[in-house]
Amino acid sequence: YTRVNITLPTQTLNRLSRVAQKRNRSRFIAEAIIFYLKEKQRALVRVFLRDGARKRADRDRGLAEEWFAFDL
Repeated sequence: YTRVNITLPTQTLNRLSRVAQKRNRSRFIAEAIIFYLKEKQRALVRVFLRDGARKRADRDRGLAEEWFAFDL
């Protein structure tokens, strides 16, 4: 672990104090940061997948139409 100093708005610190005991603030903040970073990463992956799907939509539609021609 590495000690860091952070500055928070008073209102944020008051809210933090309501949900985390003073001795558990570091753990709470660490978990919150990890959660936030995972959510940001998931959002980024969704954007990449959406953009990729849009870029390949014409190609994929064409491939699907070719396969529809086969009678199973």
